Amino acid sequence: MRDGVLVPQYPGVFALLAAPFYWLLGYRGLFLLSALAFAAALVLCFAIAQRLFRDPALSLNACLILALTTFAWEYSQAAWPHALSMLIVALAVYCTIVALQASDSRASMIAALAAGLTIGLGIGVRLDTVFALPAVVLPLLFVGGMNLLWRAPIWAGVLFGLLTFKPQLGLLIPVALLAGCHWRAVASASATAVVLLGGSLIVLGAETWELYLSTTVPFQRLIMEQWTGALTQMVPSPFMAARLLDLGVPLGYAVQALSLLVAAAGVAWAFRGRVEQELQTATVLVATFLATP
Repeated sequence: MRDGVLVPQYPGVFALLAAPFYWLLGYRGLFLLSALAFAAALVLCFAIAQRLFRDPALSLNACLILALTTFAWEYSQAAWPHALSMLIVALAVYCTIVALQASDSRASMIAALAAGLTIGLGIGVRLDTVFALPAVVLPLLFVGGMNLLWRAPIWAGVLFGLLTFKPQLGLLIPVALLAGCHWRAVASASATAVVLLGGSLIVLGAETWELYLSTTVPFQRLIMEQWTGALTQMVPSPFMAARLLDLGVPLGYAVQALSLLVAAAGVAWAFRGRVEQELQTATVLVATFLATP
Protein backbone atom coordinates (compact mmCIF):
# COMPACT_ATOMS: atom_id res chain seq x y z
CA MET A 1 0.00 0.00 0.00
CA ARG A 2 1.47 3.35 -1.01
CA ASP A 3 -0.35 6.63 -0.29
CA GLY A 4 -3.58 4.72 0.17
CA VAL A 5 -3.28 2.98 -3.22
CA LEU A 6 -2.66 -0.74 -3.70
CA VAL A 7 0.49 -1.20 -5.82
CA PRO A 8 1.94 -4.48 -7.10
CA GLN A 9 4.76 -6.18 -5.25
CA TYR A 10 5.47 -8.34 -8.30
CA PRO A 11 6.28 -7.51 -11.95
CA GLY A 12 3.82 -5.46 -13.94
CA VAL A 13 2.21 -8.24 -16.01
CA PHE A 14 0.66 -9.71 -12.88
CA ALA A 15 -0.92 -6.34 -12.10
CA LEU A 16 -2.39 -6.17 -15.61
CA LEU A 17 -3.80 -9.71 -15.46
CA ALA A 18 -5.15 -9.20 -11.95
CA ALA A 19 -6.66 -5.78 -12.64
CA PRO A 20 -10.09 -7.03 -13.90
CA PHE A 21 -10.47 -9.28 -10.85
CA TYR A 22 -9.47 -6.46 -8.51
CA TRP A 23 -11.86 -4.07 -10.27
CA LEU A 24 -14.77 -6.52 -9.87
CA LEU A 25 -14.20 -7.80 -6.32
CA GLY A 26 -11.47 -5.69 -4.83
CA TYR A 27 -8.75 -7.50 -2.92
CA ARG A 28 -10.89 -10.65 -2.86
CA GLY A 29 -10.61 -10.78 -6.63
CA LEU A 30 -6.95 -11.77 -6.29
CA PHE A 31 -8.03 -14.87 -4.36
CA LEU A 32 -10.48 -15.72 -7.15
CA LEU A 33 -7.70 -15.36 -9.73
CA SER A 34 -5.51 -17.78 -7.78
CA ALA A 35 -8.34 -20.31 -7.45
CA LEU A 36 -9.11 -20.18 -11.18
CA ALA A 37 -5.41 -20.47 -12.06
CA PHE A 38 -5.10 -23.49 -9.78
CA ALA A 39 -8.08 -25.19 -11.45
CA ALA A 40 -6.70 -24.47 -14.92
CA ALA A 41 -3.27 -25.79 -13.91
CA LEU A 42 -4.88 -29.08 -12.86
CA VAL A 43 -6.59 -29.31 -16.26
CA LEU A 44 -3.25 -28.75 -17.97
CA CYS A 45 -1.60 -31.30 -15.69
CA PHE A 46 -4.14 -33.87 -16.84
CA ALA A 47 -3.63 -32.87 -20.49
CA ILE A 48 0.17 -33.13 -20.19
CA ALA A 49 -0.01 -36.58 -18.64
CA GLN A 50 -2.47 -37.71 -21.28
CA ARG A 51 -0.20 -36.57 -24.09
CA LEU A 52 2.76 -38.36 -22.53
CA PHE A 53 1.18 -41.60 -21.30
CA ARG A 54 -2.34 -41.91 -22.81
CA ASP A 55 -3.60 -43.29 -19.49
CA PRO A 56 -6.59 -41.50 -17.86
CA ALA A 57 -6.04 -43.15 -14.48
CA LEU A 58 -2.38 -42.15 -14.41
CA SER A 59 -3.28 -38.63 -15.54
CA LEU A 60 -5.82 -38.31 -12.75
CA ASN A 61 -3.23 -39.51 -10.23
CA ALA A 62 -0.85 -36.85 -11.51
CA CYS A 63 -3.48 -34.20 -10.80
CA LEU A 64 -4.08 -35.56 -7.31
CA ILE A 65 -0.36 -35.53 -6.58
CA LEU A 66 -0.06 -31.93 -7.76
CA ALA A 67 -3.13 -30.80 -5.80
CA LEU A 68 -2.58 -32.66 -2.54
CA THR A 69 1.15 -33.21 -2.07
CA THR A 70 2.62 -29.88 -3.16
CA PHE A 71 2.17 -26.23 -2.24
CA ALA A 72 -0.27 -25.82 -5.14
CA TRP A 73 -3.37 -25.94 -2.91
CA GLU A 74 -1.91 -23.39 -0.52
CA TYR A 75 -1.12 -21.07 -3.43
CA SER A 76 -4.70 -21.40 -4.68
CA GLN A 77 -5.95 -19.89 -1.42
CA ALA A 78 -3.72 -16.81 -1.52
CA ALA A 79 -3.53 -13.43 -3.22
CA TRP A 80 0.02 -14.13 -4.40
CA PRO A 81 0.80 -14.70 -8.11
CA HIS A 82 2.20 -18.18 -7.40
CA ALA A 83 -0.83 -20.07 -8.72
CA LEU A 84 -0.90 -17.97 -11.87
CA SER A 85 2.81 -18.54 -12.34
CA MET A 86 2.24 -22.30 -11.93
CA LEU A 87 -0.44 -22.16 -14.62
CA ILE A 88 1.87 -20.32 -17.01
CA VAL A 89 4.69 -22.84 -16.51
CA ALA A 90 2.25 -25.72 -17.07
CA LEU A 91 1.03 -24.09 -20.28
CA ALA A 92 4.62 -23.65 -21.50
CA VAL A 93 5.39 -27.31 -20.78
CA TYR A 94 2.22 -28.38 -22.61
CA CYS A 95 3.18 -26.29 -25.65
CA THR A 96 6.66 -27.83 -25.57
CA ILE A 97 5.25 -31.35 -25.61
CA VAL A 98 2.89 -30.43 -28.46
CA ALA A 99 5.87 -29.07 -30.40
CA LEU A 100 7.86 -32.26 -29.87
CA GLN A 101 4.97 -34.54 -30.81
CA ALA A 102 3.68 -32.60 -33.82
CA SER A 103 4.09 -34.42 -37.11
CA ASP A 104 3.88 -31.19 -39.10
CA SER A 105 6.91 -28.88 -38.93
CA ARG A 106 4.74 -25.74 -39.12
CA ALA A 107 2.60 -26.85 -36.19
CA SER A 108 5.73 -27.78 -34.27
CA MET A 109 7.25 -24.36 -34.86
CA ILE A 110 4.08 -22.56 -33.78
CA ALA A 111 3.85 -24.62 -30.58
CA ALA A 112 7.53 -24.03 -29.79
CA LEU A 113 7.06 -20.29 -30.31
CA ALA A 114 4.02 -20.36 -28.05
CA ALA A 115 6.06 -22.09 -25.34
CA GLY A 116 8.73 -19.39 -25.46
CA LEU A 117 6.19 -16.57 -25.47
CA THR A 118 4.41 -18.14 -22.50
CA ILE A 119 7.62 -18.20 -20.48
CA GLY A 120 8.24 -14.59 -21.47
CA LEU A 121 4.77 -13.71 -20.18
CA GLY A 122 5.43 -15.65 -16.99
CA ILE A 123 8.55 -13.63 -16.22
CA GLY A 124 6.28 -10.60 -16.02
CA VAL A 125 4.20 -12.41 -13.39
CA ARG A 126 7.03 -13.80 -11.26
CA LEU A 127 10.69 -13.29 -12.09
CA ASP A 128 11.65 -16.83 -11.02
CA THR A 129 9.55 -18.20 -13.89
CA VAL A 130 12.73 -17.73 -15.92
CA PHE A 131 14.05 -20.89 -14.25
CA ALA A 132 11.46 -22.84 -16.25
CA LEU A 133 13.09 -21.71 -19.49
CA PRO A 134 15.61 -24.58 -19.63
CA ALA A 135 12.74 -27.06 -19.21
CA VAL A 136 11.29 -25.62 -22.41
CA VAL A 137 14.42 -24.88 -24.43
CA LEU A 138 16.48 -28.00 -23.71
CA PRO A 139 13.88 -30.57 -24.86
CA LEU A 140 13.21 -28.55 -28.01
CA LEU A 141 16.92 -28.42 -28.84
CA PHE A 142 17.72 -32.00 -27.84
CA VAL A 143 14.70 -33.95 -29.04
CA GLY A 144 14.01 -31.50 -31.83
CA GLY A 145 17.52 -32.04 -33.14
CA MET A 146 17.10 -35.80 -33.00
CA ASN A 147 13.79 -35.59 -34.85
CA LEU A 148 15.37 -33.48 -37.61
CA LEU A 149 18.55 -35.52 -37.89
CA TRP A 150 17.32 -37.69 -40.78
CA ARG A 151 15.00 -35.16 -42.46
CA ALA A 152 17.02 -31.94 -42.13
CA PRO A 153 20.53 -32.73 -40.80
CA ILE A 154 21.81 -29.18 -41.18
CA TRP A 155 19.01 -27.75 -39.04
CA ALA A 156 19.51 -30.61 -36.58
CA GLY A 157 23.15 -29.59 -36.28
CA VAL A 158 22.14 -25.99 -35.61
CA LEU A 159 19.96 -27.14 -32.71
CA PHE A 160 22.77 -29.32 -31.36
CA GLY A 161 25.16 -26.40 -31.65
CA LEU A 162 22.80 -24.18 -29.66
CA LEU A 163 22.72 -26.88 -27.00
CA THR A 164 26.31 -25.99 -26.12
CA PHE A 165 24.94 -23.43 -23.67
CA LYS A 166 24.30 -26.50 -21.48
CA PRO A 167 27.24 -28.64 -22.65
CA GLN A 168 26.88 -31.53 -20.21
CA LEU A 169 23.53 -32.42 -21.76
CA GLY A 170 25.10 -32.66 -25.21
CA LEU A 171 28.13 -34.67 -24.13
CA LEU A 172 27.20 -37.77 -26.13
CA ILE A 173 25.75 -36.06 -29.19
CA PRO A 174 29.16 -36.01 -30.96
CA VAL A 175 29.42 -39.76 -30.33
CA ALA A 176 25.98 -40.28 -31.87
CA LEU A 177 26.67 -38.10 -34.91
CA LEU A 178 30.07 -39.61 -35.62
CA ALA A 179 28.88 -43.17 -35.11
CA GLY A 180 25.94 -42.60 -37.44
CA CYS A 181 28.09 -40.80 -40.03
CA HIS A 182 25.87 -37.70 -39.91
CA TRP A 183 28.58 -35.49 -41.35
CA ARG A 184 26.37 -32.56 -42.37
CA ALA A 185 24.96 -32.37 -38.85
CA VAL A 186 28.51 -32.50 -37.44
CA ALA A 187 29.56 -29.61 -39.69
CA SER A 188 26.55 -27.40 -38.91
CA ALA A 189 26.75 -28.14 -35.17
CA SER A 190 30.45 -27.23 -35.12
CA ALA A 191 29.82 -24.04 -37.09
CA THR A 192 26.97 -23.03 -34.77
CA ALA A 193 29.10 -23.63 -31.68
CA VAL A 194 31.93 -21.54 -33.16
CA VAL A 195 29.52 -18.71 -33.96
CA LEU A 196 28.18 -18.76 -30.39
CA LEU A 197 31.72 -18.74 -29.01
CA GLY A 198 32.76 -15.90 -31.27
CA GLY A 199 29.63 -13.94 -30.44
CA SER A 200 30.24 -14.29 -26.71
CA LEU A 201 33.82 -13.07 -27.16
CA ILE A 202 32.66 -10.05 -29.16
CA VAL A 203 29.79 -9.11 -26.87
CA LEU A 204 31.17 -10.08 -23.45
CA GLY A 205 34.92 -10.14 -24.04
CA ALA A 206 37.55 -12.77 -23.29
CA GLU A 207 37.50 -11.87 -19.60
CA THR A 208 34.18 -13.68 -19.19
CA TRP A 209 35.72 -16.95 -20.33
CA GLU A 210 38.79 -16.37 -18.17
CA LEU A 211 36.58 -15.87 -15.12
CA TYR A 212 34.54 -18.94 -16.02
CA LEU A 213 37.66 -21.12 -16.16
CA SER A 214 39.33 -19.59 -13.13
CA THR A 215 36.30 -19.13 -10.84
CA THR A 216 33.18 -20.97 -11.97
CA VAL A 217 34.80 -24.30 -12.87
CA PRO A 218 36.68 -24.63 -9.54
CA PHE A 219 33.49 -23.68 -7.66
CA GLN A 220 31.53 -26.33 -9.57
CA ARG A 221 34.16 -28.89 -8.65
CA LEU A 222 33.97 -27.79 -5.02
CA ILE A 223 30.21 -28.31 -5.03
CA MET A 224 30.53 -31.75 -6.62
CA GLU A 225 33.24 -33.02 -4.31
CA GLN A 226 32.51 -31.41 -0.94
CA TRP A 227 28.95 -30.19 -0.58
CA THR A 228 26.57 -32.32 1.43
CA GLY A 229 22.87 -32.40 2.28
CA ALA A 230 20.00 -32.19 -0.17
CA LEU A 231 22.26 -31.38 -3.12
CA THR A 232 23.73 -34.88 -3.18
CA GLN A 233 20.23 -36.31 -3.51
CA MET A 234 19.28 -33.98 -6.37
CA VAL A 235 22.05 -34.91 -8.82
CA PRO A 236 21.20 -38.11 -10.78
CA SER A 237 24.71 -39.22 -11.62
CA PRO A 238 26.91 -42.25 -10.81
CA PHE A 239 29.50 -39.95 -9.22
CA MET A 240 27.00 -38.50 -6.77
CA ALA A 241 25.59 -41.96 -6.07
CA ALA A 242 29.11 -43.05 -5.13
CA ARG A 243 29.37 -40.09 -2.77
CA LEU A 244 26.06 -41.02 -1.15
CA LEU A 245 27.48 -44.51 -0.56
CA ASP A 246 30.59 -42.96 1.06
CA LEU A 247 32.88 -44.48 -1.53
CA GLY A 248 35.02 -41.36 -1.65
CA VAL A 249 35.75 -38.87 -4.41
CA PRO A 250 38.51 -40.81 -6.27
CA LEU A 251 36.43 -43.97 -6.48
CA GLY A 252 33.45 -41.85 -7.43
CA TYR A 253 35.34 -40.47 -10.42
CA ALA A 254 36.36 -44.02 -11.36
CA VAL A 255 32.72 -45.12 -11.26
CA GLN A 256 31.74 -42.09 -13.33
CA ALA A 257 34.46 -42.80 -15.92
CA LEU A 258 33.29 -46.40 -16.28
CA SER A 259 29.70 -45.22 -16.62
CA LEU A 260 30.73 -42.72 -19.30
CA LEU A 261 32.47 -45.44 -21.32
CA VAL A 262 29.46 -47.75 -21.10
CA ALA A 263 27.07 -44.94 -22.04
CA ALA A 264 29.20 -43.86 -25.01
CA ALA A 265 29.48 -47.47 -26.19
CA GLY A 266 25.71 -47.87 -25.98
CA VAL A 267 25.11 -44.69 -28.00
CA ALA A 268 27.68 -45.72 -30.61
CA TRP A 269 26.07 -49.16 -30.93
CA ALA A 270 22.58 -47.65 -31.30
CA PHE A 271 23.65 -45.27 -34.06
CA ARG A 272 25.85 -47.75 -35.90
CA GLY A 273 23.26 -50.50 -35.99
CA ARG A 274 19.84 -50.69 -37.55
CA VAL A 275 17.95 -49.35 -34.57
CA GLU A 276 14.69 -47.43 -34.81
CA GLN A 277 14.94 -43.66 -34.61
CA GLU A 278 12.83 -43.46 -31.43
CA LEU A 279 15.10 -45.97 -29.69
CA GLN A 280 18.20 -44.07 -30.77
CA THR A 281 16.81 -40.86 -29.28
CA ALA A 282 15.84 -42.65 -26.07
CA THR A 283 19.31 -44.20 -25.85
CA VAL A 284 21.03 -40.82 -26.03
CA LEU A 285 18.64 -39.32 -23.47
CA VAL A 286 19.18 -42.08 -20.93
CA ALA A 287 22.91 -42.35 -21.59
CA THR A 288 23.38 -38.61 -21.04
CA PHE A 289 22.49 -38.93 -17.36
CA LEU A 290 25.00 -41.77 -17.03
CA ALA A 291 27.77 -39.81 -18.75
CA THR A 292 27.91 -36.56 -16.80
CA PRO A 293 28.81 -36.24 -13.11
